[in-house]
Amino acid sequence: DLVENSARALQVVNKHVRAAADILVQRGSVETTAKLPGMGRQASRARLGVVLGMFKDNLTFHSLTFRHALRLGMTATAAVALYTLLDLPHGVWVPLTAMVILKPNFGGTYQQAKQRMVGTVAGSVMGAILAAAMTTRLALDLLLVPFGVLAFSLMARNYGLGVLFLTPFIVLLLNTVQPGDWEVAAIRSFNT
Repeated sequence: DLVENSARALQVVNKHVRAAADILVQRGSVETTAKLPGMGRQASRARLGVVLGMFKDNLTFHSLTFRHALRLGMTATAAVALYTLLDLPHGVWVPLTAMVILKPNFGGTYQQAKQRMVGTVAGSVMGAILAAAMTTRLALDLLLVPFGVLAFSLMARNYGLGVLFLTPFIVLLLNTVQPGDWEVAAIRSFNT
């Protein structure tokens, strides 16, 4: 049953990908010729032309995509410079957080930042308590399973709840290497 459902899902995805490719080719005012024998190379060139045209269209300050990519690149660069200059432990969390929360619009960024901050701080408290209490590797390994499942299953539905469970997951995961290191939870909150 699982194999049949997976096969059907792949067929649906295949149809959607083909339809999207056809739309892109037609958008470029080029006829789809891939179905005709000997015309594969011409169709490939047409598709490449469409992709290059889209790239050219987005390589301007009038493009929302370009402006967001520019903001994202500048923010990530500033975040890397910040953690490098301050020599922060686990400093990579600073640019990672910036890249995850930055959205093309202010409202989306604000919402994501708020959820990230609340989820991280609450998850850090939970992670610190568990890291201090659970010092055996087996206990840490057993706790990783429910936190990992909760974090990754909730992330798409509710980012804040996903981060709430992701933070203790990361804290406990780092504690499998160095048990009893509850301070890493405070470092995660500070860097976020």
